Parts: sequence; C-alpha cells; structure tokens
Amino acid sequence: MKLLNLKVEGFRSLRNVSWEPGDLNLLVGPNASGKTNLLKVIDLLSAAAGGRLSERVRKEGGIVPVMWNGRCDSLKIAAMVRQPMAREPEGSELLSYRLLLKRLGDTSAYRIENETLEKLGPQLKFLQSEENVLLDRDASRAVIYDWMSQRRTVQMFSKDETLLSTTANNPLAARSDIYAFQAWMHDWTVYEIIDTRRGSPIRQPALTRHEKRVSPSGDNLAPVLQTLHEYDIDFRNEIYAAMQAAFGDQFHELAFLTAGEGQIQLGVRWNGLKRPQSAASLSDGTLRFLFLLTVLASEDVPPIIAIEEPEIGLHPCMFPIIAEFASVAATRSQVINSTHSPEFLDAFRDTTVSTTVFESHEGETVCAVLEGEELQEWLKDYRLGELHVSNELSIWLQRRVEELEATRQTET
Repeated sequence: MKLLNLKVEGFRSLRNVSWEPGDLNLLVGPNASGKTNLLKVIDLLSAAAGGRLSERVRKEGGIVPVMWNGRCDSLKIAAMVRQPMAREPEGSELLSYRLLLKRLGDTSAYRIENETLEKLGPQLKFLQSEENVLLDRDASRAVIYDWMSQRRTVQMFSKDETLLSTTANNPLAARSDIYAFQAWMHDWTVYEIIDTRRGSPIRQPALTRHEKRVSPSGDNLAPVLQTLHEYDIDFRNEIYAAMQAAFGDQFHELAFLTAGEGQIQLGVRWNGLKRPQSAASLSDGTLRFLFLLTVLASEDVPPIIAIEEPEIGLHPCMFPIIAEFASVAATRSQVINSTHSPEFLDAFRDTTVSTTVFESHEGETVCAVLEGEELQEWLKDYRLGELHVSNELSIWLQRRVEELEATRQTET
C-alpha cells in the first residue's frame, strides 16, 4: 500500500493542510512551521489503528491542546491510499479512510463522531454503494460490511477508539482487506529525536531476543542489530561498509557484549584498541549513526518511516551515507525526513526526492510540495540547501498558497 494524500483539518497548527507525499520525502521550513505537527498526525493515525488513540491524546494533554488554536471543536483526518489488488498483480484500487474527533463540551474529552473506510471510484469520488464500504460508524452506531456486502452491526464499540482498531479481534470483520489496511497503518513508525544522554535506554543493556525492527525509542537497537548481524549477510555488509566510509580504518567490527543473564550490550571494536567500546561510552553521533543505518536497512522496514531531524549529532561526512540508505529504503517504504540542515539537504542532490516546504502564517501552517520539473528548474540556480536558507522558497510558497486559494474559491 502507498499513502497518496493526507488531509488534516484542525490539528494544532494544521488548520487546513493537504499533503501528497512521494516515496522519499524531505520536510523543510523554519521552526514552528508545522513539520513536527505533520509527523504527529502520522503517529496519531498509527496509534488509532492500534487501539491507542485515547492514550496518545492523553499524552498530548487532552483534546484541547491537540486542536487548532485551542478553539476548534473537531479534528478531521483523511487518508487516500493506493492498495494493490490481490487478484490482479498489476492492478490497484484506491481506499479512503476518514476520521472525525469531536470535543465534548468544554472538557478535554472527545468522542469519535465519524469513521469510514471505503473504496473510491475512478474519478477519486466516493462510490454511493454499500458494496464499496468496508466500515462505517458515527457516535451512536458502528457497521462492518462482510465480503457479501452484508451489513454487520457492531453492538459494543468504544467511543474514543477506532472501529478499525477492533477488527483484529472482531470475528465480524472477516475481510482480509480491512485487516491489511489496519496492519499497514498500525505499522507506520515515527522516530523522534533520539535520547542519547548518559543512562538513556539506547545505551543500556537489553534482553537478548530475535527482533528485526527498531522501536521508536531505540531501546532495542542492540538485539535488532545482533539479529540482523547474525542472520542477514547483506545487512551486515551494508552496515560495515557505511561504518568504514564514516570512520575509515578506525572501524573494525560490531560487538555484542554479555551484560548479565540473558542480556547484551552493543559495542564497537576499533582498530588499535584492545577492548570493544560499549554503547554506554560511544559518542552521541556514533550511536545515532548506527541507529539510523539500522532503521533504514532492516529487512523488516515499516511501511512509512518518519524521522525527525536525522542530522542532529552527525558529522556532515555521514549525510551522504544516510541519504543513500534512505534512498534504498524508499524503494520498499515511504521515507520522510524533517530537517533544518542545508548540508543534509545537499546530500540528496543526486536523488529523486519530494521536498515539502513549510511556513507559518499567523500561526497556521501552509505547505506545498516542490518536485519534478519545477524542482529541477530551481536546482539550475541553487543547491537544495541554498534554496532552504534563501528567501526564494518563502516567496514561491506564498504564490502557491494564493493560487490554491483562488482555485478553491472558483470551485466553490
């Protein structure tokens, strides 16, 4: 599956934003322009698919801080998705998932006012037929449709958790396409700025276990690296080549140190040193570099990987390596990087990339995608990093916003 469009109305600074991601995406713009808020929406949808929506809203401080300017009484999210068709390997169909949260009075509580998952017609319009609806609910009733398009009423459902999240344990939802969509969205992963301070989880010993995907906190980096290091020779060769490109002849090999019963700790063997250096004493940059390499090179890659400011703590010589790994990962997943670094942007100059420019206008996020021929015209005069620090993109984005607004008014 692939995310084609994400529309958000009423989430923090995202008052009314429509975003069309590509396979490999860069989010650029000044602080407080809305890049992180877009990543939070991706994380929110993942939590909603996994039955953790209320937990995530509580983490944000309740529904009031989540909504636009603290004044909106509703939050709308819509995702358009391309799904391969099982019976037609070369074909695909479009799905639409829509979610509406409603604030309850003057409280910090909410309820799900509306939720739908349905197929779209060839003109990207909703098909007015029950046979194209997969699930539908409002505040008072919930319905799932089986393979025969028979309406199956769900008697017991949560007011603040999605119907989609209940399908994994609901025998009424016997449709593999609902299961597939739920599992796909649940697996979206947002990696925020990783904590590498002394005593942080990524530096601590971890239980020895078979894992192939790094958690958002990075606390399982050691067992994931050990698993892939031992069972995937291509992964091992890629990681070693990257470490040698970054550290030259200093790097010898990775080490996995016994740290108590059933526990290991990540380590690095450097040429010239008698003992491996454990994660507890590795530099922040080395740990972050290994973390990013593992996230992007793992065979169990999430369908969407969003990384906030991956350049933090890294030497600029590492940027082209991360850009190469991200480009390869984007052939198997949709990769999103938010960044403030012109040097990091320049590392993608020879890569097909979709760049989304963000600005804040009176506290409201405006954004537009710069890609294809339009991007190539800009790159005749600027490097991507130079564009980021110039005022030209701000002027271009303002023109785009005015054009879009004029188009909306004409359509209205």
